Amino acid sequence: MQMPYELTGNWKKGLALDLHTLSSVYLGPDQFGHDQFENTRSEIGELVYRLKSHSDKSTVPKIIHLLKQIKGIEKFDYIISVPSSKTRNFQPVNAIAIALGEQRGVQVLTGFLKKKTVKKK
Repeated sequence: MQMPYELTGNWKKGLALDLHTLSSVYLGPDQFGHDQFENTRSEIGELVYRLKSHSDKSTVPKIIHLLKQIKGIEKFDYIISVPSSKTRNFQPVNAIAIALGEQRGVQVLTGFLKKKTVKKK
């Protein structure tokens, strides 16, 4: 497992636990013309992929276990989930945020941030 990557931006501190995709090889289009890839994912990348793409909720405790290596979350005032780029009945980011908040004793705010939609001309 990789150690967290520091993210820089207009915030105090940001971390990414690991890379999602370690390598990706283009295989060409399928019979419907959709591009196909052979992907190698990190451990957490595979868990997040299964959660997002297959709604595999059994991955949430495993993801939370991997997040144990990040210290200091229990000192946060809130955990705020970021809106998904895709509307789903089950929102993976919220599931992870809620489980992490329960484990660390931090209040979670879902729906606090709204996705900005841009109208195309």
